[in-house]
Amino acid sequence: RSRRPDRAMPGQRHRGAGDYRCKLIDFGAAIEPPPRPGGSAPPPHTRARHYLAPEQRAGAVIDYAGDIYALGAMMYEMPGRELPFAADSLVPEAAMQAQGQPLRLRLRKGANHCPPALEAIIHRCLEQRSADRFASAAELVRALDTLSI
Repeated sequence: RSRRPDRAMPGQRHRGAGDYRCKLIDFGAAIEPPPRPGGSAPPPHTRARHYLAPEQRAGAVIDYAGDIYALGAMMYEMPGRELPFAADSLVPEAAMQAQGQPLRLRLRKGANHCPPALEAIIHRCLEQRSADRFASAAELVRALDTLSI
């Protein structure tokens, strides 16, 4: 599945002013076809690779935890305009990701204004082990709702 920022469309709910939501779109068209017998799997889309969860890079079946990871990567990119792990190609990028957590946002140039509570939420989304991420999107929303930004 291809999860990246251009698949997130901001919008406003009809319940009242200031009540916003973001819709994730176009997942069905982004699913890669399975490999042909004797062939290899197609490489991930060059832009989508930055948002792949570690388990997805490893070829495991992914679930909601992969979506939470991708959202965490998008949120990480917002304050400092840098990806959590970025390299010129997939292999070095995967090696960087396998080494652990990305640099704390407060240490990134241009992102040091990120509130510590939001930084903690973002880094929890980016945990290596899916079990260490939020248990559901609802749990992530509850954590975000506690912020006073």
